[in-house]
Amino acid sequence: MLEFAANETRLFILGADRSGKSALARTLYRLLQAEKHLVPILLSGSELKQGSALTAVIDEAYRRQYSATSLPMFKRLAKDRTCLIIDDLDKARLSRKAHATVIAELEGIFGKILLFAHDLFDLDQALEGKHRPVYYDYRQYLIEELNRVQRGALIEKWVTLGRPDWEQEDQLHREVLAKEKIINALLGRQLVPAYPIVVMAMLQTMESMRSPNTVSGSYGELYEALITDRLARVSKKATDLGIKYALISQIAYRMYEREANSVSDEEVAVICDEYFAEYQIRRSPQALISDLVETGIFRQADGNFRFFYPYYYHFFVARYFRDKISDNLRGRDIRDRLVYMADRVYYEQYANILVFYLYLTKDTEVIEQILGNAERIYSSYSPCLLEADIESLNRMSSEPPSPVALICEDIRKNREEFRKTLDEIEEQATGATEGREKLVYGEDVGELVKLNIALKTIHIFGQVLRSFPGDIKKELKIRIAEQCYLLGLRVLGMALGCIDANADFLRTQFILLLQERRVDDSAGMLGTAATKAVLDLSILWAFAIVKTLSRAVGMEELSETYKEVLRRHEDKLSIQIIDSSIRLDHFGAFPEDQMERLHKRTHRSNLIAYCVLRNLLVTYYQLYPASHQNRAKFAPMFDITLNFTRLVEGGLAKD
Repeated sequence: MLEFAANETRLFILGADRSGKSALARTLYRLLQAEKHLVPILLSGSELKQGSALTAVIDEAYRRQYSATSLPMFKRLAKDRTCLIIDDLDKARLSRKAHATVIAELEGIFGKILLFAHDLFDLDQALEGKHRPVYYDYRQYLIEELNRVQRGALIEKWVTLGRPDWEQEDQLHREVLAKEKIINALLGRQLVPAYPIVVMAMLQTMESMRSPNTVSGSYGELYEALITDRLARVSKKATDLGIKYALISQIAYRMYEREANSVSDEEVAVICDEYFAEYQIRRSPQALISDLVETGIFRQADGNFRFFYPYYYHFFVARYFRDKISDNLRGRDIRDRLVYMADRVYYEQYANILVFYLYLTKDTEVIEQILGNAERIYSSYSPCLLEADIESLNRMSSEPPSPVALICEDIRKNREEFRKTLDEIEEQATGATEGREKLVYGEDVGELVKLNIALKTIHIFGQVLRSFPGDIKKELKIRIAEQCYLLGLRVLGMALGCIDANADFLRTQFILLLQERRVDDSAGMLGTAATKAVLDLSILWAFAIVKTLSRAVGMEELSETYKEVLRRHEDKLSIQIIDSSIRLDHFGAFPEDQMERLHKRTHRSNLIAYCVLRNLLVTYYQLYPASHQNRAKFAPMFDITLNFTRLVEGGLAKD
């Protein structure tokens, strides 16, 4: 970015609020000064006012940033040694005509101009009496959110920065993936945008906390740390921090009660007065409101306040519930509201508030309510065992599964391809409207709603387990993990049962699809291909559920919990496969004995379960470095062919 900015004479960078424009402007100011030996001046757009003398504004900025004594020397500098950076140009208080005049005058003074403004800034302002727009000669760029590939590259650079070359590669890869999982979980729930500055703030917070909970995927703690850091910047005393927390919680709850996205200036003033009266404390409402806007927790426009990011709202509503649950006057009402939300986790806001509330409280009554609801989800289906219950699907093909060829190239390249695939899937899912209704699970709701409720329940319980691996007593932890497993397997039982019951119809549809694509094969070959498609669909469902459970509840610190669940269901193949996936995804040691036992139990006799295990292993080899001994033993065992890229074409010459 430095070289790019140094090579441009006129540059205009646009970005949304909190996208990192100001941070980038300040960084380029320092780098252009230190490394390119330019003399930059940094102005805020608000300093450009109607009627103000432009030279006086520039001179004052120079004195502030350098010294008054060197100002005459600056004015004698060659133009190509000078640079002007204007941040928040959209805040300039200038008429359209004055704006054009000021820009033209600045271009006559400075050799290089870098402008930063909100992405809604009108770039097409016309010069008075001229034909070309003001910024015709400016190269224009927009700060966009990072996709998964870009986020992954940033996280890898962060993790490896300053680390010794001799540090174990496997350890570094696992740290990258651990951080990537939680950041993608935070961003994927659309609670906060994926701007570079936001990802960097998350990484910095995770680094400073050094908490195993955060690294493993509990985002309640990370969000709280981010919020506390923001509030601490504008709080001179510890008591000020507590006041701001309580006041924001009051504002959030008022919005929750009214199901509103904003509150007016007048409502905020009333809330402040009510808070001051209740707690017998007095602060300037205007000063408090100004602080809250400065932190970026609130945005203010048209006389209304709204939370900058959704997660602020969810967190502070949850905090209000925590503070008032024991209140003699409000406690019963709060409890009723929590039960109401626990029964309606399909509604995205309720699910997010509950995650934060349980992080803040470990409220066993709410946990029991959700556990009871979980037992009712798909209760008419038995948990899928991946054995006798899928025999008819396994009998569809008499052929053994074809070997899988896996090219073992750079792990980073594999991850980049994996991230690209996830970006494509995420892009296709953009615009989904699920989770905007307050629906209760029941036989009268649609199948997609039922599935959504099941997956959100698993997500909520996963966050509870990850937040408190050492704070929740073992029996409750075991029940939560067990219910997650069984709920996921009931979902799988439903899906595979539907595929089995409609196998003939699905085969026919796949044959028609192949014919529409002009696949010119015989009827027998088309039938074989259609049968394989039905089996592949079954394998995909089983693999997806296993990985969903692994991502939701997996954490190395919970190993004793997994052992107990496994002991209670030691005869269930599906439970053992889930356990193996958790160990592959989250544990440092490869589960050799377990993979050998599962291979013996599934090889040649259970095509679907065998292929799920093979897919788990393929994913492991693609994303994690494995020893040569491991690959040599387990790859052939699961019909995986590993092809290594040769450094010299054709190999070495023989003697």
